[in-house]
Amino acid sequence: MLTGSITACYPDTDQEDETAVAGEVYFFPAGHILKYRDQTSHLEFNPAYALQHLMNAIQQVADRATGTHPAG
Repeated sequence: MLTGSITACYPDTDQEDETAVAGEVYFFPAGHILKYRDQTSHLEFNPAYALQHLMNAIQQVADRATGTHPAG
């Protein structure tokens, strides 16, 4: 985390919220929702397969919302 802070919340679990602040390295496991309470600058590294899985899920939600379907 370069500047600011990020809080990870884990809905429908007993896991407590976690906050990373400037100067810290963080890892938030899957299933979190992020809250940015102030302006934040950070650098993230994610496995390519996990990022692609996320992007596919986002695209599916967008397609359903707009009534479009991917080509193919």
